[in-house]
Formats: sequence, structure tokens, C-alpha cells
Amino acid sequence: AGEVRVYFNESGKKGQKRIDVLVIDDGVGMAPNVLRAATAFGGSMCFDNRAGIGRYGIGMKGAALSMGQVLQIISWQEPRAFYSMDLDIKAFGDDRSNVVNLPAPTFEDVLPREVVDILTAAMAFPRNEQERLAEAPSQLSDRLGQSGTIIYAPDCDRLTYRTSKALADHATKEMARVYRRHLARGLKLFVNNRRVEPFD
Repeated sequence: AGEVRVYFNESGKKGQKRIDVLVIDDGVGMAPNVLRAATAFGGSMCFDNRAGIGRYGIGMKGAALSMGQVLQIISWQEPRAFYSMDLDIKAFGDDRSNVVNLPAPTFEDVLPREVVDILTAAMAFPRNEQERLAEAPSQLSDRLGQSGTIIYAPDCDRLTYRTSKALADHATKEMARVYRRHLARGLKLFVNNRRVEPFD
């Protein structure tokens, strides 16, 4: 991916706030069979490849489901051809079989409304200096490009911090350090629509 965006979307009134976490990239996307493998626990397309991350098929699912009860993965390899898969902890818990049965990816030609809202709205934090992916839903289709992937975890109730400000500040600081070499080589990384600069 040449551009990755991370969102901590805070909504609701005081005392009833919720935070949704979303990550979007403009990478190569995933075909439906690859998406299903990526969603399976232990599923990976990178076995025996030490060139990068993602070898064991546990990290993304474990990290996302440690924040909330639902994980949605949306991927596309051509415009307006979105394949989606959901992991729902409650659904797994209600299923009395000893096997996690994954459904087939579903096809949609539009993104879910809540995803569109996050990708086009100004975030609660920071209040200014935001470089939005798109200013309006009508512009989003062009900005999504030919391919990419969205990881969406709605209503995260087990986050380290309780506000989007604290989450965005912490993520920006850590990502500026951890991904400093990628950022220096040209990767565009945004947290809540604010560009992350490399820091060593």
C-alpha cells in the first residue's frame, strides 16, 4: 500500500460515547478466497515468508477482536466490487459446535453507510489540520481507487484509552516510530486524517 489511514471515530453523548476503529489501505486487495483465508484463525497466504509481517494468521483477528465483539473486513480488486466478511464473537459463542464456521464472503456494490460516514466526515480530534480521504460520499468512489482493504471494528468497548484524542495521540506517536523507515521511503500514513511524520 502507498497510503494507509487509521480512524478512531468517537460518537454519541457524554456517558454514552462509542468509538469505532477503522483502517483502510490502497493495497492490492483480496480475492474472495484470499479474504476467506485471511479471516480464518491461522489462515495466511504468507507461510514461510520472512520478508514482512502476517505469517501466522492470528494477529489481525486477535488484535481487532480484543478491542470489540465484531470485526468486518471489506476488500476490492476493482471499483465498486466490495467483498465483505464479518467475525462476530457473540455468534461464535452462541454456536454450540466446536468448530468456527466461516460464511462465504458477501458481495456489495456500495460500502456500508457507517463506513462511508467515517471516511468522509471530519473527526472529533484533531479539530483542524485534517486531510480527509474525501469531502463527500460522491467523491469517495474515485478516492478508493482500483483496489484496497478496509478493517472495521465498530463499538470497541475494550480499548486502552477512552477518548479518540488519547487513542489518536498514542497511535500517532507509536506509528511514527515503528514505521519510520516506511514513512521515510514515502508511505503516507494518516491517523484521524492527520499525516504521520517519521520520528526516531
